[in-house]
Amino acid sequence: MPHDPIRVADTRCWLEKARFDLDAGDADLAYTPPICGDAMFHAQQAVEKALTPYAWIFRYPGESEEPSRDEAEQALAIAREAYEAVLSRLPSEARP
Repeated sequence: MPHDPIRVADTRCWLEKARFDLDAGDADLAYTPPICGDAMFHAQQAVEKALTPYAWIFRYPGESEEPSRDEAEQALAIAREAYEAVLSRLPSEARP
């Protein structure tokens, strides 16, 4: 069964918004000195926006059950990878 085209379009929009946040975070880090707090804010926003539609793409219209454990674990893995990727770009003194 093909994915719902509306959910696919919504997912694409959310991922584009997440990409804008990642680009803004990159711009913050390009400043001298880097604007680390703002970069972390954009990182958090990017992860949130990327995860918002995550389960939509796997659901068909009319389904309302909770995401499966596998889907939740995949979403957390994606969030963790994004967080780690941002942390690796920050100066060590800015890392938690």
